[in-house]
Amino acid sequence: MTLQTPDEITRHLFGKTTKGIKFGLDRIRAASEKFDNPHNAYSSIHVAGTNGKGSACAYLDSVIRAHGFKTGLFTSPHLVRFEERFIIGGRPVSTEAWMDVYRDAAAVIESHGLTFFEATTLIAFELFKREKVDWAIFETGMGGRLDATNIITPKVAAIATIAMDHELLLGSDLASIAKEKLGIVKKKVPLVIARPPQPAIEALVKRHCASLESPCIMAAPGQAKAYRTNGNTTGFTYEGRHYTIGLKGEFQVFNALVALQTLECAGFCDEPAVASGIAAATVPGRFQVVELNNRLSCSTWATIPTRLKRL
Repeated sequence: MTLQTPDEITRHLFGKTTKGIKFGLDRIRAASEKFDNPHNAYSSIHVAGTNGKGSACAYLDSVIRAHGFKTGLFTSPHLVRFEERFIIGGRPVSTEAWMDVYRDAAAVIESHGLTFFEATTLIAFELFKREKVDWAIFETGMGGRLDATNIITPKVAAIATIAMDHELLLGSDLASIAKEKLGIVKKKVPLVIARPPQPAIEALVKRHCASLESPCIMAAPGQAKAYRTNGNTTGFTYEGRHYTIGLKGEFQVFNALVALQTLECAGFCDEPAVASGIAAATVPGRFQVVELNNRLSCSTWATIPTRLKRL
């Protein structure tokens, strides 16, 4: 079967979601090896978490671009267009670019039986290599330990929060879920994590990082303080420096804090670039104010029609 159009290809890829979730990294590793492990062609940051990981990824991408680097950002799901999963230099990749990669990867995707998410991860790996990005930010799809993105060795790993989610697949208690998310931590690679409010989970995180000789930096809410919140922006201070974020909700201050400490670990410390990058970060569809029929409306994930939500 030869697939020619973007719609034909995406329908074929989405058809793979009906086969369920297949745990394990062997398939994506083998498929990536066919492309000479493209994920090793650039520096990367790996982000997991129950809530806030998408926002943290947006802050990371924006700040690294503000430092003058070309970035690739792989997130999911998309809202309207498949291209939204692959952001290069702050913009969704062109249809032609991802289709070129898919055509070259199609035989590998089929022969290795890749799932939808594994296939899109492979496309992201190769896309970012072909586009010659300097840094790539990868958001886990679910969990971490067995997520297809977890074959990378990042410069820094980050976990926005740990809470109950996907219990049927990740575990029925918080400790089990924490272990799955902590699976993204690699030996001697720093981890920045939102400090868990549960002492037992905090201790588990510290033990896990110690076993891998990985520095563990815990972001605590009190380290960043909001001093101004209005309908459009929130101002906050961190280590005596002032920042402004445009993402709605005071909770975004904590997501920004996780991103800031991750950026510090990765060596991005130019203050004007950090401040401008934090202020410029956007996450479409997440409490986004839009004008519709001459009226202002707040668009959220919950208000997006089900037919536009993709796995």
